[in-house]
Amino acid sequence: MPASCQVSLYIKGDALDPDLISGILAVQPTRAHRMGHAWTTSGGSGVVEKTGLWRLTLQGDDAEVSALIAVMDRIAMSGETALASLPGVESAFVDVLLLTDVDERGGGTGQLTLDSSAVQILGRLGLPVEFTFAAVVP
Repeated sequence: MPASCQVSLYIKGDALDPDLISGILAVQPTRAHRMGHAWTTSGGSGVVEKTGLWRLTLQGDDAEVSALIAVMDRIAMSGETALASLPGVESAFVDVLLLTDVDERGGGTGQLTLDSSAVQILGRLGLPVEFTFAAVVP
């Protein structure tokens, strides 16, 4: 089975207004909350969010990572302000996650290839980029 890939845009801040960010970028996030949002886990524990979050995650297989980055670029560039300069934003970054199946020996390998346009897009966004690789049990 091919490896799967997720490209996520994370925007965080104590004063972050997720609705405002959604309006500026003209897209609904995959997950969002304000600082102080309280909720209960499935195990019954109470959680209070320590900071605000707006996250958009796009999914595909490993061969689609450059295309996913291009889609993220169109979304990020839809606003007129640099992402890190949006109201209430204290930090913003892109996370590229590659998931591959564990092999019969308990290991796993994957390959992530970015075309030159994806590399240019990541540079133009001006945000830190985190690359995460994980082998998971199918």
